[in-house]
Amino acid sequence: MAGIELKNITKRWGDVVVIPKLDLTVHDGEFLVLLGSSGCGKTTTMRMIAGLDEPTSGDILFDGQRMNDLPPKDRNVAMVFQNYGLYPHLSVRENIRYPLKVRKVPTAQQNALIQQAARRVEIESYLDRKPKELSGGQRQRVALARAIVRQPRVFLMDEPLSNLDAKLRVTMRSELKHLHGELGTTVVYVTHDQIEAMTLATRVAIMSHGVIQQLDTPRVIYNDPANLFVAGFIGSPAMNFIEGQLEGGAFVAPDVRLEGVPLSCPNPVKMGFRWEDADLVAPGEGQARGTIFAVELIGEATQVTVQLAGQRVALRGHKDFAAAEGSPIGLKIHTHQCFFFDSKTEQRLRPAA
Repeated sequence: MAGIELKNITKRWGDVVVIPKLDLTVHDGEFLVLLGSSGCGKTTTMRMIAGLDEPTSGDILFDGQRMNDLPPKDRNVAMVFQNYGLYPHLSVRENIRYPLKVRKVPTAQQNALIQQAARRVEIESYLDRKPKELSGGQRQRVALARAIVRQPRVFLMDEPLSNLDAKLRVTMRSELKHLHGELGTTVVYVTHDQIEAMTLATRVAIMSHGVIQQLDTPRVIYNDPANLFVAGFIGSPAMNFIEGQLEGGAFVAPDVRLEGVPLSCPNPVKMGFRWEDADLVAPGEGQARGTIFAVELIGEATQVTVQLAGQRVALRGHKDFAAAEGSPIGLKIHTHQCFFFDSKTEQRLRPAA
C-alpha cells in the first residue's frame, strides 16, 4: 500500500493547459474517486500517477519517494481499463499470469497466486477459457484478477465499469467495494458516473478544467456542495435551480417567495433544492406555484416535472400520485434544505459567521 502526493502538478499539451496546478493527497489505503465530465483532466491525472504521462512540472510522491523519474514498471501500480486490456490469444489463466512472468516470479508461486486471485473474483471455473468466450462482466473480473495478482502498492482504475450493462454495473460496484475492504490497497478510480463515485469512494475529488472543485466524503459533497458546479453535478436527478433575487431576508422569483433566508447578495442568485426537499401541495399552498409538465412512475416513487419560474424542476411524489399535464400545483419547499449561489461567481452563499 502507498500514500500518494501530487505537488504543484501542471500538465500541458503544446499550448493547451490540461492541469493548471494540482495539489492532491491520497491517503494510504483509501478509495479516492476522480469525478468529472470528459476532458476535465481526471484520466490525465491518473496517467501521470501511473507514469504513462509525465507532468510538465511538479512532483509525484509515493510514501514520500519521488516517482517522476521512475518508469511505470518500477512504480508497482496495477491498472484496470475500460476496455479490459486482455490478450485475446491467451487463456484467462495466462492473462492473469502475464504480470508475474514479467516480474520473473517463480512458476510454482505463480500458480498459487493465480488461484488466489481467481478465487477472490470468483472466476476459478473460467481459467482455461479465452476472453472471447466470456461475458463483459467476466472479462472485467479477469482484468481485476490480473491487477490483484501483482499485489501492487496502488490500484489505478479508469472507467472500469462503463462497458457493462446497468444491472451488472450495480453488481460490480458492490464487489469492488467489498474487494477494497478486503485488500485495503490504495485505489485511485476515474469515472464520470456520480453514482459510482458516491457508492465506492472514501473521498471524491470533483474536477472541472483540471481544477479540483471540491474534495471530501460523498456525504459532505452531497449535503454541503462548495459551489454551483458541484451542486449541479452531484445528485440523481440533478439539483433543481431557480434564478431570482435576495430581498429583505427572502428569495424572490416569478411565482416563488421563500421567507427566512439569512443571506444577502447584490447579484442575481440561484436557489437550489433537491427533489426530495420539496413537497407537492394543492394549488395556492406552499411558497411556489407551477404547472405539471410530466408525471413518470419510476417504481417506488413518481418523478413529477413541474414548470416553475421559467424552469423545469423535478420533484419526488408518492408512487400513487397522478395529475394531468398542464394542471396547476403548489410546492412547499423546505427552506432550510435549500442552497444559494451567486449567479455571477457561482460560489455558495453562506450566512455570516
